[in-house]
Amino acid sequence: MEINIQKFNEVARDAKARTNKKRWQAAIDKAVAGVVSGWWIITELADGVLVTTECGQTYQSSRVTSPAFAFSAQRYMSRRF
Repeated sequence: MEINIQKFNEVARDAKARTNKKRWQAAIDKAVAGVVSGWWIITELADGVLVTTECGQTYQSSRVTSPAFAFSAQRYMSRRF
């Protein structure tokens, strides 16, 4: 899966703008750093994405409780096509 970094950063900015909670903003920043650096592996699924962190933890976008993450994943996928 190839990521358009410009669009990815736009989506991250949009997600951060939708929350005023520092916890979620920090989580978005951490996610951006993990993806951009290549530390995290993104696997595209038919209904979302699977994220594997540098520690080996795996998260599926449809199961994540973060509204900002869910919004970001959905928004990014819709912009790709």
